Amino acid sequence: MRTVLAVILIVFLAGAYYVLPLLIDREPVRLRREILELSQRLQKLEEFMKNEALTKQAAVTGETGTDATRIQKNTFNTALANIRVHILKVKIDLMLKNTAIAKSELSIIDEAMQRAKTLATGEDVKTVEELQSTLKKAMTKIDTDLPAAMSNVDILWRQLSSQLMRSEGRGQAVRIP
Repeated sequence: MRTVLAVILIVFLAGAYYVLPLLIDREPVRLRREILELSQRLQKLEEFMKNEALTKQAAVTGETGTDATRIQKNTFNTALANIRVHILKVKIDLMLKNTAIAKSELSIIDEAMQRAKTLATGEDVKTVEELQSTLKKAMTKIDTDLPAAMSNVDILWRQLSSQLMRSEGRGQAVRIP
């Protein structure tokens, strides 16, 4: 009788040992996704408020053409810097082999690039399209070839960094550490 109880107890503890971490992992993933969504909403709201304030200020001063162009370029660079933060999260998740979280981050990056493309002008549109093609490659390879996906994310990181540096060279006030 004691042996049967001991075996049942061992089976129960072994099951708890393997099942409990799976249950614990599900909740933080959902919470992390909600936090990311809330932070994105907050960033959108802050950008909207800044743009509205700068537009009103430009209208008062009468320099709408120059200021509107500067505002659009700064908003574009801010969007790229935000994308760069998400790429860093993807790089970390891929190193930790959290492919599910990396996939969700890549989809967030894809949406952010679509928004950045609407803000882009001239040659920046081509740059965003190149970034999107590299992102698509990473998204397709994440399930089948993790090292290739990591390589594509690194390429995306470098392309985005060079774009931000070029923007800085044009007189933009963008400094990303």
